[in-house]
Formats: sequence, C-alpha cells, structure tokens
Amino acid sequence: SAQEVMASAENVLRTLQGTRPGNPDYGVPENLFELGGPDAKPFLDAITRWEPRVKATVEVSEVEGMISRVRTELSA
Repeated sequence: SAQEVMASAENVLRTLQGTRPGNPDYGVPENLFELGGPDAKPFLDAITRWEPRVKATVEVSEVEGMISRVRTELSA
C-alpha cells in the first residue's frame, strides 16, 4: 500500500548507515552534516537506492553556515 511505501521511505531517512548489521550501506551517511555543508543529494541518493517507488524532493535550509532544517516531501 502507499502507506507502507511511505513508511519504508521514512525508515530509510531515519536510519544511519552502519547501524544495520546485515546491510551496513542502508540509510543515510552518519557524517551527513559534516561533509562540507548542507546538501540534499545524500538524502535523494538514499531514497532512490532503497525505496525507488517513492518520488522525493529534499530541501536543505541554511542559516549562517548551519543547517536549520531538512524538509523532505515524499509521494508514492
């Protein structure tokens, strides 16, 4: 169902790589916020790889060099 697909996508975004023993590449990079500033690409890459049934839009907002918000819109 669409609800299950959305839950799966949310799980991808909430999981740090390396935290799943059977699949250490699953999720988003742990150092995502240290890789030279805000970037939506790692979020989009994770969704595309692990939940391709979802269309994702990611917006990263920055205030004075610090990430203030990561907004993700998902649709199944």
